[in-house]
This record gives sequence, C-alpha cells and structure tokens, in this order.
Amino acid sequence: MSEIRIDTDGRGDLYKSFTLKGFVDEFYTARARAANQSADGARALETYKLYSEDRAILSRLRKLSPSVNAIVGKAVEEFGGVLPRSVFDRLSMNGSTWSGDVWRRELESHFLGTVRELSLAPYGIHAGEETLVLFHEVVLARLKAISEERPATVVKEVEMGVDLVSDIARFLAFLQEDHVRFTVHGELFKTSEKRLVDQFVPGIDADSKEPSPHEVLDFIYHFCSAERLVHRTGDRTYTISEKGLQWEKQPLLEKQKDLLLFSVEDRGLPGDLFHQIRLRRHCLSYLKRMEPERWYDAMFLPFVARNAYIAGMDPKTVLQFYSARANGAGGSAPLDDLQQMGWNLLLWIRRRLALLGIVDLGLDAVGRPVAIRFSRLGAKLLGVLPPSGLRGGRSHIIMNPNFEIVLLPEGDEFELAHALDRFCVRKKHEILYHYELTEESLRRGMRDGLRISEVLHLFTRHVRGNLPQNIVFSIHEWAERMGVVWLEGNTLRSRHLESIERLFTAPRIASHVADRPSADMLVLRPGTNFSELRSIARDLGLSVERP
Repeated sequence: MSEIRIDTDGRGDLYKSFTLKGFVDEFYTARARAANQSADGARALETYKLYSEDRAILSRLRKLSPSVNAIVGKAVEEFGGVLPRSVFDRLSMNGSTWSGDVWRRELESHFLGTVRELSLAPYGIHAGEETLVLFHEVVLARLKAISEERPATVVKEVEMGVDLVSDIARFLAFLQEDHVRFTVHGELFKTSEKRLVDQFVPGIDADSKEPSPHEVLDFIYHFCSAERLVHRTGDRTYTISEKGLQWEKQPLLEKQKDLLLFSVEDRGLPGDLFHQIRLRRHCLSYLKRMEPERWYDAMFLPFVARNAYIAGMDPKTVLQFYSARANGAGGSAPLDDLQQMGWNLLLWIRRRLALLGIVDLGLDAVGRPVAIRFSRLGAKLLGVLPPSGLRGGRSHIIMNPNFEIVLLPEGDEFELAHALDRFCVRKKHEILYHYELTEESLRRGMRDGLRISEVLHLFTRHVRGNLPQNIVFSIHEWAERMGVVWLEGNTLRSRHLESIERLFTAPRIASHVADRPSADMLVLRPGTNFSELRSIARDLGLSVERP
C-alpha cells in the first residue's frame, strides 16, 4: 500500500491524526485528489466499518513487526497510545532507537496509527515534538483486550455505594443538634472534624487512603457550603439552611445527580480546568459504555476519554480561549501534558466518582488503585440500567430480636440502605449490610424529619418473615420518650405523661380539647384540624403521629 501523509493544515487535523475514521476519510480524499475524482464517501464508510471492528484491529496489530509491536504495546498500556519522542528516549526498550519514518509507514499501512509532529501548545497542552499516535479506536480495542486477557489482581475492593449521601444526611442532622465552629479562615476546627467524622457510616477504614474519612468530610463541607445547604451564624458556627432541609427530602437519585453535577465542575483538584471539566464529561460518556460490575484497568477510562476528547476538540473554541488567556495580564503557559491530563482525570475518578459510588476501586496488595468497575448504582444514575438494577426484585431485610438487621442485596438495595442509614447504626458492609437499631439512632432519624410510621412501614414492607414484636414495642416506647404522641380517632395517647401534660397546658390547644379522662389521654373535639394539631405539637417539641 502506498504511503499516506496526513494533511496537518486543516481544521480536522487532530481528528485525522487521533481517529481511524479521520484517517480513512483522509486516505480516500487524498486518493481521489490524486485521480482528480470526487471522494467516495460510501467506500470510505464501508472501509471504516470493516477496519474498526475489534477483531480486525487486534488481527492487524499481530501482523506488525516484532520491534514495532513491542513499542506499540508499551505506548498503549503505559501512555494511552500517545508516545512523544522525548518520553521514548527515557524508556528502556532493549536498545531501540527512535525511527519515526519507519514506524509511521508501518502503522499507516496497517491503518493503526501514525507518527507526526504534534504541536498542542496553542491548545493549552504541553506537546511540541514528533510523537507516535495510535488511533483512538485502536487504543480502545487493545485496552479492552488487555482487561480480558490480563485482568488486574484486585486484593481489596472499595465500594462506597450510598455512603456519601448518608454521610451528608448525618452532617446536616449533626448541625441541627450541635455547634460546629469554624476558624476565621472559614475552615472547620479539628475538634469539630473529629466529632463529625465519628458520625459517618463505617464504610471506610480509619487509615484508608481511598478515600480517607477526613477527605470525605472535606468534600461534604465544601459541597454543602457551595450549594448553600448550610449557612454561617454570627458566632462562627454553622447551621442548616432551609435549602438544606429541602435537599434532604429529595429522592436518593436526585441527590446523587446534584452531587455528580457539583463534582464535574469541582475546582478543588489538580489540572487545567478548561480541559479537565470537558474531559470529565467525556469520561462519563465513555463510562456508560463500560460493562457494569466488570473490572477494567485503572487507566482504561482516563486514556480512552482523553484520546476521544483530544480528537474531538473544536479548534476554534479552544484556540480562541488560550489565545485570549495568553494575551491577558502576565500571559499563561500551558499547564499539562497529555500524560498529566490522563493522570488528573484518574484522580477525579478516584476522588469523586468513587466517592459517589458511581465506580468501585480495586486496590492491589499495597493499596494502590489498579482497577475500576462501573457500579450498579452508577449504571442506574447514568441511565444505563433500569431502577431494578441488574438483579431485579425487591431487597429484603432480616430482623433479629436482638435489634440486629441484615440487608440482603437481592434487588436494588441502594434506596433501602440509604433509608436504614438514617435511623440505624451500620456495623459493617461486606457483601451484606449489617445494622443495629438503637434508641439513639432512632432519635437521630427523627431529628432528620423521619416519622415512626415511615420506620414501621419500611420494616413491614421489606422484612423477611415476621417482625419481632419486642422491636415494635421498643420503637413505640422510644418514640414516646422522644415526644411522639399517638392520635387514634379523636384521642391523643402517650405513656410518657409529660408529653400529654405539655399538650394539655398549652394555650393554643385548649380550644381543641374536649376531655382528659386519664393522665395519659386527651380527647379532642370533633373536627379538629390534624395539620394544625401537628403544627402546635411541633412548636412544643412534640410530634403527633397515627399508629
């Protein structure tokens, strides 16, 4: 096959150099120009479909000469298919020397890639030398094959699930009960950090770096501040805002979407934000194409998303932005090279997507992330899976008389896990979720706006077997100690006599009381408005519920 040189002067320069589709289009355009004919678009499309199949790409890779094959393997696995000459010169490749022209001819003749002068400084990227570039489709096919042929050895799995959303709920509930102070610089005091971290669900090891509990708190603090879910008081403390109260009432999936939108725009991580924010969106697009619950190499997604992003950059928009920035006060040099762009994207995946439970992390023996997995929660959030998830059906819980609760993830367990996190103590999460119901944990849920009727309905709906009666009795007893008064027909009852006494002596309720036949009972007049009654009770620090 004759040598094909890629035109590097046109608008689609990067697209032609980084994608097989662009190369094939240019190949047929150049051949048509040489024959003074119109380009055969149908033939180009047919060729692309044939050459872009994974099996065809892998077959062509095997036909490369051994020396080029070794270089291509190194370029794909360690650099995502983009290998600059200066980087190659630092590698140990059995005495191989840079042979750009030879490699270009072989790669282009097999429709696998090219070698060219890559000058990306005007695009805000450190790249300005001869570079070996494997086409995006080739890198994708080879990385997928590697994940199947040589899966990473995962020693420990980090699966966050809905832990972040549950921890935000606990953070907001804690603010309603305790004074969380901040410094003159707006940062939390260390004592406040310790007390808040102690409230979190125990899904993270105290010494874990993926992520650390204090890193989780830092994200929650900045998210709640930026979204105005909390506000500062005059005595340098935080309190929950009305928006925070409303946010907590949203469905789980809506909360997850809010967190994801915030994370995409997050400015607290390294990298040039102009590129990184757009890279993150590409990352989510390619994440949706990954098979849920299957491990991929940790750099698979960063490399694939980066290459697709570079190939699809709009030159006019990017060049105008960096030209204006360079001409501003003091100018601005490009910040990242292509490898750094991939590493920064991996950091975002580890620090944000994993924290949100959208991906799970696989760690090796020394705690390094070597693999990522598209979680069922992430697949549901991004619309890849229906609400029932992969397994289908409803999750169940087993309740023991000793107040131990075990969640069986038989269906879509995330909503149920989040609900239990609100009023139970999570003891551990391996394959099963283990909880304990205590009076204090139930009190925390009620402070968060939960009603006893909601707790009992959740247990009744999901419990496998019979609900132990001692648990039902204890829930009612604890609730009454917390100020719950039961409304049956037109009668208010509570064994906690102080609650009945507070209602009976309240001036606003006197007109609604017809009789007090016993110390633990009030009879209301017919037609008493239930909403008004609940409002009066709430002002007294009580709660009226129907049993």
